[in-house]
Amino acid sequence: MVEPVLKLFASNIAVGILFVDGESARFFVQRGTRNEEVASLGCRRRAATRKGGQSAERFQRQRKNDVKGWKAQINGKAAEVFAGVKIVVVCGNGPLYTSC
Repeated sequence: MVEPVLKLFASNIAVGILFVDGESARFFVQRGTRNEEVASLGCRRRAATRKGGQSAERFQRQRKNDVKGWKAQINGKAAEVFAGVKIVVVCGNGPLYTSC
């Protein structure tokens, strides 16, 4: 399962790598054995609300909108950075990277 990916790194094909977690996104371009970080993004999202009350739903909506904006920002930057790259590998932790 890993062999096709290793063949890409052995040749000089440009491969874009995007690492995404809840607070940052880092963009790399790998050519052969050379790895170069070409961009990075950071965000400050609101923490999840733990207590109830009238404002809890409003804070939850605001947090969801923050996450949507963060995803849109990552997608826009990825389109800009990886414009000439045919293969992009997206990885990270949590459910955020699966929906980007």
